[in-house]
Amino acid sequence: MKNNPKTAVILLAGRGSRLKEITNDIPKCLIKINQKTILERTLDNLIAYGIQQCILVLGYRKEQIKEVCKSYSDRLAFDFVLNDKWCQSNNILSLYLATHWIKGDFLLLEGDILFSENALNSFSHLNSLAVDNFSSFMDGTVVEINKMGFVKKFYLKTNPEMPNDLSQYFKTVNIYSFDLSDFNNFIFPELEALIQRNQINEYYELAFANAVDKCGFKFKVIRFSHFRWAEIDDQKDLFYAERLFRR
Repeated sequence: MKNNPKTAVILLAGRGSRLKEITNDIPKCLIKINQKTILERTLDNLIAYGIQQCILVLGYRKEQIKEVCKSYSDRLAFDFVLNDKWCQSNNILSLYLATHWIKGDFLLLEGDILFSENALNSFSHLNSLAVDNFSSFMDGTVVEINKMGFVKKFYLKTNPEMPNDLSQYFKTVNIYSFDLSDFNNFIFPELEALIQRNQINEYYELAFANAVDKCGFKFKVIRFSHFRWAEIDDQKDLFYAERLFRR
């Protein structure tokens, strides 16, 4: 990749209800992992990578997130996008709302991911996604990879065709890079079609899966197995992340 994307889209609208009382008063991205919030860790890593603009899709406790961003305003330009249906929709709507603000190649991240600072340097191709070897404790979307290192198929956890044995599959880390032109030509039409059918409770990976299946869109796979990373969905994930990022 000749030039790294300068824009990052971070989806932060949800509450993180599986964390129960932990997110009663703060959004999930402001949970501290060893004295530093998930959001601060993400923004620091994006700055180190060379990101200049962050498009944040907000909903639950949005003002608290904006307050944290003030301390980064000398290093990052922020655009805040409101998903006012955050409590009755899934991340597909947040991504769709963000698309109107994206003006160049970009990274897409979910706001509950922690990862090593140098991990983003492995994104040497646009139209890429980070994956790791599937383990039994993991939950969510998995992908099948072809011999060339591209995604052959997405399997969302809602897909009835999800294989029983996932040992040869790979878990998505929920970090992506996109060429804007390719995104607009292949991904956005699938995204928009789902929104127009009011399928706002879907995951955005459904649009990605449709683009791969119907249009032959090529996602290059980036292996994250040698990086530290964690996705915070519940209290078990939180304990795991606290141990993993202690050092």
